[in-house]
Amino acid sequence: MQQRLEEEQATRRAVRALQDLGTDAPSFPERLARLRQEVLAHGEAEERYAFAHLRVTAGRDPVVRGLVRMTRRGSHYSIHRRTVAA
Repeated sequence: MQQRLEEEQATRRAVRALQDLGTDAPSFPERLARLRQEVLAHGEAEERYAFAHLRVTAGRDPVVRGLVRMTRRGSHYSIHRRTVAA
């Protein structure tokens, strides 16, 4: 979990750096593409590890079971924000 949180902090810093850089900067498209890949990798890792951890540790909690069902159906959400269906 700590690694996921560190990745999220790094993403926030990268977004701020892109905002400071501006869309007219020659390196903007490359840096945006790199950030996109990092965000996708983070999401996949979060689903694979964090949600698996929740399934194991939460037992019979109905809220967690509902989140697990949403994940299996392809919905997207964040542990840190309110649930948002895709």
